[in-house]
Amino acid sequence: MTTVAVPGSARRTSVDLELLDDAADRLLSLLRDSLSGGGCALVVRNTVKRAQDTFDQLAQAFAPGEVSLHHSRFLASDRARNDAWLTSAFGPPGKGPRPDRHVVVATQVAEQSLDVDFDLLVTDLAPIDLLLQRIGRIHRHVRPRPQGLRRPRCAVVAEDWSSVPPRFVPGAEAVYDRFTLLQSARLVGERATNERPLMLPDDISGLVAAAYESVPVGHEPWHRLVQEARDTWESRRLALEGRARAFRIAPPEGQGSSLNGWLGRSVGEADDSVHGLAQVRDSDDSIEVIALVRDRDGLLVLPGWIAEPRAGEVLPVDSEPDADLARATPAARCGCRRRCAGDLAVTLW
Repeated sequence: MTTVAVPGSARRTSVDLELLDDAADRLLSLLRDSLSGGGCALVVRNTVKRAQDTFDQLAQAFAPGEVSLHHSRFLASDRARNDAWLTSAFGPPGKGPRPDRHVVVATQVAEQSLDVDFDLLVTDLAPIDLLLQRIGRIHRHVRPRPQGLRRPRCAVVAEDWSSVPPRFVPGAEAVYDRFTLLQSARLVGERATNERPLMLPDDISGLVAAAYESVPVGHEPWHRLVQEARDTWESRRLALEGRARAFRIAPPEGQGSSLNGWLGRSVGEADDSVHGLAQVRDSDDSIEVIALVRDRDGLLVLPGWIAEPRAGEVLPVDSEPDADLARATPAARCGCRRRCAGDLAVTLW
């Protein structure tokens, strides 16, 4: 076997870390002070509800149009439009006009894939590998920065950093394992407290390895909590691995054996049953829906804001819509199994 060393990126970024308790006034004060001379900030929340609540608070405090919201529960057409605007406004220099001052409130949709570049990051605490992904959204490209934002800064949010261990923000443990959050909290807390900047990409491998190693990170008061959380995490990981093992491709049977029928002997044809879906995903069930607006007369109409020539048109409920109207209906996937709030009628297709 030949091993070839691949040189790392020549780009180096030093990122200042700070700890921020989860309070609306603390966040607002940080953003107002940091963006007083202009600039663009990204606020990443771990759940859609937290992102929506944060957007509502900041939209009242900043000028109209200076705060936007982006998450995965938008209609597919709206999500595509949001992504296009994000990459145009906050992408590489020359991609599109960049706002003088703006705050983007987002969930994990801004964590990766999108080539966006912000001057400042405020993020809920997350597992260290995902936190590093989020940090990759600041100072991503070379461009002029406002005074005070010329060094990359990341404020990491917990409900209370002074407690031992820190209390996580609401909903964090519904999204991420407690073990990975505890390890991340200790690593980030030590860096920020000792004023040791992150050096990227140099620190990435060491931090990720430290977060997932078997020896708990931190001092004695943490050890028992971290070990208990690790045992739970490891049990869950082994259970998932066991369920996945049934659908793995088996190795060829002996040296020199034929590959004919290899896939068929291992997995077979996927189907649409619960058993079949388990071959490609291991998550909560969701249902396919279309989202329609109910007007004052009780009729279901296509949302008027979607980029479709037939936006606002009534959808018939006693007959099949024509092909063009059917294609124009906004599709989405829903996992909440509840009627959505507001004037959106969620209807099985």
